[in-house]
Amino acid sequence: MENILMKKIDAIVQEIRKNPVHMVKFIERIDHNHKNSQFVPSTPNQPSIFIRKENEFFDDNENITIYLDFLSEQFFPCNTTKNPLKERCKFSKLHQHTHEFFEFYYLHSGTCHIYVDESEFILQPGAIWILNTQLAHNVVLDDETTNLVNILVRKSTFMDSLINMLDTDDLLYQFFVNSIYSPVAQPKYISCQLEEDCDLLFFLYKLLSTYLTQEPNWQSMMKAVLSGFLLELSSLYQKNKVIQSNTKVLNILDLLSYINSHFMTVTLTELSDKFHYSANYISRFISKQTGHGFAETVNKMKLNKAKEMLANSDFSTETIAATLGYSDRRSFERAFKNVFQITPKQYRDQIA
Repeated sequence: MENILMKKIDAIVQEIRKNPVHMVKFIERIDHNHKNSQFVPSTPNQPSIFIRKENEFFDDNENITIYLDFLSEQFFPCNTTKNPLKERCKFSKLHQHTHEFFEFYYLHSGTCHIYVDESEFILQPGAIWILNTQLAHNVVLDDETTNLVNILVRKSTFMDSLINMLDTDDLLYQFFVNSIYSPVAQPKYISCQLEEDCDLLFFLYKLLSTYLTQEPNWQSMMKAVLSGFLLELSSLYQKNKVIQSNTKVLNILDLLSYINSHFMTVTLTELSDKFHYSANYISRFISKQTGHGFAETVNKMKLNKAKEMLANSDFSTETIAATLGYSDRRSFERAFKNVFQITPKQYRDQIA
């Protein structure tokens, strides 16, 4: 059954896309504040950096707001004959920026790329990222299907009230404090992957719906909901260890290497414990990166081992089948032929 909260969040995202007042305001502010914007020129060791100011994104009466980022020719026009969306992506990739404020990324749909230092990270739907405010980075959306929700919080609002919701020994508390006072503190960012039944989706929905309706006292409501969001995010880390530092980014080569070394017994639960991502996310990640599901990937590694045994031993097909965990010789031969289009005997005869 499709998650009801996800459907509600999607409806709000589509509504904001139809009437993206935030984009109009943003472009107007950029034009108005252009002379006051801070630009740090490039050096031999550092690319140029834009410092995003609070007055570019916040109204005077706003302490928390939502910015939906998506590609649109209407709001990112280009004065040349070149494709304006591609030009916008090119600009985003070349120009790094930092923030005066805190920003939470939530990728609702599509894919996008985050460039930090010399590393590139590909975000999948359900990803949440929080970066050190002093960390220079780029965010590049892939295409018109991408919807990236940005939750923006003034630094003063965060430090005066929201951060007090967390214990001082909490990872999130330490991360936010370091974001202000230490640009080189570790981790440089925090990320997690939400599942469809995750309680954080409720708080995301409330944040988006409150922003969309903007009823009286909506800013106070945003602050209350964001407090719950932070507490749930902290709890998610404590229970499942899904928040990642920049030293634990999921890498397909690491995954495949581990599977290849443990293909006889490996499970998605084991991979989840090893790499600190949920089993569902790892399953989707393997499928997207390799074009094959987890079970198919494991089976192919077993069969590659079978080819090695056929080539380098005199073991019978029955023995090889039993060694690799197949129920009988026929199921092994059938699996082998499905992948390599020849039987084990034919393969052995070919290399003899």
